[in-house]
Amino acid sequence: MKRRLVLFLVAGVLAGCGGEKPAVRTAEPFHIASVEAVGPLPEGVPEWQLADLQQHTQMLAGYAPETGNPRLLRLRILKFHQKNPGMSFLVGDSNNMMVSGEVLYPDGGGSLSTFTVRVSTDGYVNGIIGAAIAANTQRHAAARKVNSEAASAVLEKIYGTKAWRAWSRRRR
Repeated sequence: MKRRLVLFLVAGVLAGCGGEKPAVRTAEPFHIASVEAVGPLPEGVPEWQLADLQQHTQMLAGYAPETGNPRLLRLRILKFHQKNPGMSFLVGDSNNMMVSGEVLYPDGGGSLSTFTVRVSTDGYVNGIIGAAIAANTQRHAAARKVNSEAASAVLEKIYGTKAWRAWSRRRR
């Protein structure tokens, strides 16, 4: 009896590991046809980063098949933090970003879904080595890397993990 209970619990846990379900629940098929990134920006985030996030997301959105009705994706950077060498040495730190997304009808109609994603990069190396890497990494390159990860995470949130990973693997 205990063995069956343990197997049931393990199966339940593994069933939850299938990834995220799509954030946009609709009966009709759709695709992201255009992406816009809007402000206001958090303090200390340069304008180019907003444009870069829009470009990365638009490029990756092309990986999904163009089936169904076109939709507009509106993005907003809510938070951006670059890895601090001192903090990396003392307690650990990472480059991270929080982005909100909204999927809209392109003709000015209503919103289909809103969501938030958080991404983090370069948090796996800390201590002396992490501090040295953070001190020598160009801030522009680190921000572009976080933007790329955020763009992928946004589209994964929209289409669901299984579909997004299949499309992005096939196209790369």
